[in-house]
Formats: sequence, C-alpha cells, structure tokens
Amino acid sequence: MKNLRQHPIEHVRGVIPGIRPFPDVAEVFAEPVNKYARHFLPLVTIDLALLDDAWSGPIHLIAPCEPYDGRVGEWGGEEFGNALLKPDWLAFKLNDDGKYELLGDWRYFMLEQERADWAEKKHSWREVRDMHRDLVKRGVEPPFALDHEARYSWNDIMELHYALQHAIYEQARQDFLANGWNAAKPWGDAAEVAKLPLYELGTDCYDSTSGRYLLGVLGGPAWGGNWSNLTNPLLSDIGTDDGIHPIHPETDAAFEFITSTYANEFTGSDCEILLFFEPESRTVLLTFDWS
Repeated sequence: MKNLRQHPIEHVRGVIPGIRPFPDVAEVFAEPVNKYARHFLPLVTIDLALLDDAWSGPIHLIAPCEPYDGRVGEWGGEEFGNALLKPDWLAFKLNDDGKYELLGDWRYFMLEQERADWAEKKHSWREVRDMHRDLVKRGVEPPFALDHEARYSWNDIMELHYALQHAIYEQARQDFLANGWNAAKPWGDAAEVAKLPLYELGTDCYDSTSGRYLLGVLGGPAWGGNWSNLTNPLLSDIGTDDGIHPIHPETDAAFEFITSTYANEFTGSDCEILLFFEPESRTVLLTFDWS
C-alpha cells in the first residue's frame, strides 16, 4: 500500500498496517498536553509513509469537542483566528517530534474566553437536561448537579457538551481496546459485514457501502462537498482534475489530502472530518463537512 496519494483506498473497516486508532494524547500533542486533551479527541494516527515514499513520521486525525451547535470556532474563530485558524478550519504545526502545536490563539475556543454574557445564568434546566441525563446513563458524573430551579449559562452548556463528547469517545476507545474495531452498524447484519473486504480500491470517496468505517478514504484527492462550498480564501481557484486542494496563504503551496472519517463513529458529533498536510511547512489543516 505505497503511494496512496496516487492509489487511494476507501471504506477502511478495520486496522491495517500503518494506522493506529485511539492514540494516546501525549503522543499526539505538544505541551500543554492537558489543554490539548481538553479540547481535542485523538482518533487515528497514520504513518505518512503510507501516502508517499518521501514522507515519514506520524500524522494524526483528531476531533475537536466544539461545537455544541453551529461550527467549530463559532464563538472565537472570527475574533481570535487567523488565515488558517478560522471557523470550521483547524491548523497545527506538525513538529519534529510528530506532535501537534496549535497555530493560533487558544481563545479560538469558547471555553478559553472570559466573557460575562456567556457566564450569565439565563437558560433553564431544559437546555442541559438531555446531555446531563446521557452522562448519568453512561456512568459519568456530570460537571454540575441538575436543579430544576436553577439557571444555566452558555459556559455551563458547553462544559456539559465537552463532558459528553469525552464520555462517548472514552466508551468507543474502551470498546476498541476490548474488542477491536467493530465494522458492523448496530442495526446492520454483522455476518454480512464480516464478508466485506477490509478496504476497497479508491473510486469515489462519497460512494456508500455497508459497514462502519474506521476511515472513509485514505489517500488520493479530496472531492467537493459542503466543506468546499464556503467563500474562503483557502479554497480560491483550487479545483483541479485531482480534486480540491486548500492553498497555504503564506507559501501558496497546495495542501495534500490525507484522509477523512465520520466523527460519529468515535464521538457524539455528526460530521465528516477531512485532514490535509502541507509537507514543506509541515502544516496540518482539518476541516468539517456538516452535511
């Protein structure tokens, strides 16, 4: 499986050489690891040599805990973002140790800001009820008690959302450690899914077949979707026969598509995550399709 940039595979239904699900946060992020671990969930580490013989080392597919509603960086991406770190776009430097360093201000995330209006207790218990109950059902202690007489802030709602994202992720991680990657959907026929190949040759990354994917597509070009329909300088005049390539705003170099997956196989977010890499600057870019 060399040079998957030219020969992608898709519908990866289990672990193959060169990919590692649920890596440890300390292997994925630089310091401060605890802050990264609060905001991000590591999904899969991929050996870059799978994509290109000239590349080496790890790259990581991750999921942010934001958003509760709307877009990633909805609360701070415009004010505290930059040319790469903006709503629905996350940017990192892949350092020489193979770890991510956020390329921007941590206030991109709501919970890293201190704003009086977001701390104002004006929402009823109904705003937090479902998430609170879900945490309790999962055996996880919520960050605060539910009081029908109390009011709650946007910060409270986001803290509860973060706790639920971590709880769903941790359950998926423990299931994987105990049983491996289960390729069958809860409502699917496990025996029929077991007959499917571990992966398929890449033809159309949006073609849908049976099974639960560890990765939707690995290598090759990235094709358009809702993620690429936004008016965004990163995506200006970059549609080619080889798919869509974001352009680095400082170097004009094209980002190469690495992989995509559906976050709801790992977390409580219902979106597709796409991972790109620009090897000269070692810049990593992630974006999200909410279709």
